[in-house]
Amino acid sequence: MRGGRAAGWLWSTSEQLAERHRWYAVLLEALVDFRRNKLRYHTYFFTVNAFVGVLALFLAISSLMGFLGDSEFKRQVVDGMTSVMPVLRGSSSEVHNIFETFKGAAGIVSFLFLIWAATRIFSALETGFNIIWDSEKRRYAHSLLVGLLMTAVVGALFLLTSLIQFGFNRLLGELLETRNVGYYLGVAVAKPIIGLLINFLLFLFVYRVVTGVSPPFTRCLPAAALAAVLFLGSQYVLNLYFDYIYKVPAIYGSLASGIILILWMQATGMITFYGAEVIHALE
Repeated sequence: MRGGRAAGWLWSTSEQLAERHRWYAVLLEALVDFRRNKLRYHTYFFTVNAFVGVLALFLAISSLMGFLGDSEFKRQVVDGMTSVMPVLRGSSSEVHNIFETFKGAAGIVSFLFLIWAATRIFSALETGFNIIWDSEKRRYAHSLLVGLLMTAVVGALFLLTSLIQFGFNRLLGELLETRNVGYYLGVAVAKPIIGLLINFLLFLFVYRVVTGVSPPFTRCLPAAALAAVLFLGSQYVLNLYFDYIYKVPAIYGSLASGIILILWMQATGMITFYGAEVIHALE
């Protein structure tokens, strides 16, 4: 009885808040639709394909690093990736060693593998978006073109992240001359800001183009901002959880990175579809 009364009180309170506050109503409606559409099951499909996509990305970047002679720029490429994906655990040198491990298994094949994996990620996203907007799938040729466009945009954003990170670190190093406390504090503050900006642009592109229904920018902007904040926050929460509460590396050893990556992909899929539900609720 007490549990039923508590649940009834919470629901009544939620309804009152929804009547008074528009954004609370939107977020609540998006959550209800997310559960009603059973999108958590579709995130499994996304997780599998996204995991393969990240593996393909590692292979492609390893190939690219073989053509880069500047070791400083290589380090900035790694820093750029960790600013977008803080779930990549460890120092820059440790993450760089991951790419070095894949080197040699690369070449043009790795980039073809990346393109194929990206089309699978696009297919997983499109399936969820079709359910949210009750729309039909694109024709194969159209889907392939949009999938390749998504791959190009994601790659451009990763490159932009690396260039911004490289330029900011170089500028900060020249201003401070020595890498003192101010330098490392500036870098520590800049990394999440850069990551948040890139994540926002990525989600904005996904919701405006990849969804296939082309929602207005006025609805995509707040949803992309919300998804970017949740996306970045989930990564840091996962890192804190596995660092201080549940130490996966101590239990699973070398499999830890894969386990953490899969959990992060699952969270990414849920955040992406929830942001789409927010746009749908605004409509």
